[in-house]
Amino acid sequence: MSSTAICRRATMKDHKAIIEMDNMVYNGVDYLDANYPLYMQQPYRFCFLCEDNGKVMAYSQQTLVDGGKTLIGQAGRSRPGHRGEGYFKMLINYVNEQIKILCPSVERRVYTAVYGEFHQKREVNFIEKRNRQTFKLTPEQSLCEIHCFMNQPTVYRITPYELEAIVEEDCKNGWKIFPAKSLTSEWEPMSMIDGVKSNVQIIAYRSLLFASYDINGKCVAVSALNGYTITRGRRSDCDFYGPNLNHLQAHMIAHAKEAHKKSQKVKCDLYFCVHFPLSISPEKLNV
Repeated sequence: MSSTAICRRATMKDHKAIIEMDNMVYNGVDYLDANYPLYMQQPYRFCFLCEDNGKVMAYSQQTLVDGGKTLIGQAGRSRPGHRGEGYFKMLINYVNEQIKILCPSVERRVYTAVYGEFHQKREVNFIEKRNRQTFKLTPEQSLCEIHCFMNQPTVYRITPYELEAIVEEDCKNGWKIFPAKSLTSEWEPMSMIDGVKSNVQIIAYRSLLFASYDINGKCVAVSALNGYTITRGRRSDCDFYGPNLNHLQAHMIAHAKEAHKKSQKVKCDLYFCVHFPLSISPEKLNV
């Protein structure tokens, strides 16, 4: 790392340079390019970069949730060919100092990642572990023949206020829908106890909210859905909460069909990713 490297807050003008630093993050299904303009508008999100002679060498962002109590670390990346040269370490040190000034109320820092050897070898306090399945759908594929299960529940669009009421009722019922008292949307874990109202608004700002109910009209499942353009086509993420396999299948089918219509319209591949409880075995999805 040269002596000319500096760290600073990222701006909208840095969008192209940040993405060009490494445009194959997550093998071309990265979320940052599509969401960066949105991030620049959010007062609770703080984006930073390290640059050397005008070239972006590292990037990281932090998101303030839970009513100011929690900071989520995200999108950490550095320029290929220069990893291990100290740019990212310099950036993180800068971020930590800035966060003390920008977010003095923070009590904890969290992140979401694919569980692996790194977490097995270190002491990590888990909020929740969840399954993840990704399906690739080409424009030529047809979803019309997907098996519709007997007594499949209807999936309804809900408002942020309805989700707040569902969370309140779930708390009274002993957390059947949100057993970890947390809802992770777009890889961002948010408390369903601290700052619920603001957290729900953050989720609803970039995602569509859905719910399904039992025969007595009681909510038993919730999902948050979003979609955006990526290097390889389109990506759609479904974050499902609820203990019932039949309801998971209903949410998946409804969301996949709608997302696939959009990818077919622009003739590109769809990467449909669903996150769901560990209590539901991936082998039982049957879709």
